[in-house]
Amino acid sequence: MRRLILTSTFTRAWKHVPEEIRDRVDTTIQMLCVDQTNLSLDIRKLSGIHPPTWRLRIGDYRVVFRITPTDVTCLTIGHRKDVYRNL
Repeated sequence: MRRLILTSTFTRAWKHVPEEIRDRVDTTIQMLCVDQTNLSLDIRKLSGIHPPTWRLRIGDYRVVFRITPTDVTCLTIGHRKDVYRNL
């Protein structure tokens, strides 16, 4: 199981996520820490960004993160129309 790291950008954006979405995000991120190859997770690699960065789809919301052998670092979370603007 990987260690979960939340950036300050993620924690600030978390406050703007609707309450009904937060529970789904919690569950999905915990699944990601245990096994990122789980087929039920909708994960895609973001192109043109270095170091390699991934996104996790949860309804209309996206979690942008990086994976190392020991950590999952959540960079930001937001609605799909806004989340990629500041990467």
